[in-house]
Formats: sequence, C-alpha cells, structure tokens
Amino acid sequence: MTKARILDLTVATDSRGLLTAGQYPDHLPFAPSRIFIVTQSPAGTERGGHAHRQCHQVLIATAGIVRVELDDDEGTREVTLDDPTQALLIPALVWAKQTYIDDGASLVVLASHPYDVDDYVDDREESARLRAAAISLSEIQ
Repeated sequence: MTKARILDLTVATDSRGLLTAGQYPDHLPFAPSRIFIVTQSPAGTERGGHAHRQCHQVLIATAGIVRVELDDDEGTREVTLDDPTQALLIPALVWAKQTYIDDGASLVVLASHPYDVDDYVDDREESARLRAAAISLSEIQ
C-alpha cells in the first residue's frame, strides 16, 4: 500500500490532562525501530522533502500545526496535523514534505526501520516511478 492515511490513537482525558497512546498492532501498523522529535523550528521551516524505499513513518504533531504535502496513490495533496490524537501514516515510497506553521510546533516521528541514508529518495519524480513500479509488480503477483 502506498497511500498515506490518518490513524486514530487512544485518548484518555481527566483533570490531569490529555493522554494519547498508540500501540502495535492495535493502532500502529508496525513496531517502531526508531523515534525522532522535531522541536524549536521557526514558523515556515520546511523539512522532509523525500520518500523512503523501505521505511514507513507515523507522524504526530504534539504541539502547534504542521502541514504535510504528500505525493502518493491519490496524487499530490496536503494534510494538516494539529491534533495529537491523530497520526499520519506515511508508507514507503510516499514522498512527503513538512512545513511548520507555528513557532514552537513539535512533531514526533516513529519509523519502522533504523536510519539508513541509502533508504532516502530525494527526487519526487523518482519516488513516483518507484511507487508505480511497485504497484505494477504487486498486480502481477
């Protein structure tokens, strides 16, 4: 599957605040191998701008607003992350770029694979070609 989608996480709220949780396999389609957090990015900062050959990612905006531009099976579209009870699944071969709308926006990323520089596909058109080839191959099998 090479289509990004929103995942709903478990939410518990009381006088102590909001607790959001997700676990594999109930909410997450993979057991994370890596986590990273992006914080203190000034408004307007762009990050990402690539796809991964094998790695899948789940993005959660824990504060502020992060806009994600996607290029997947549905074409080019934008998803706004502004609710920590929802996460965005970005499968392998889906090109994505994040724009931090607010000063102080924070993004948590769960990755299915360890960091590997060779897994990155920086060229948007190349990621589309790889995605199309993967879809064609899956139709044959």
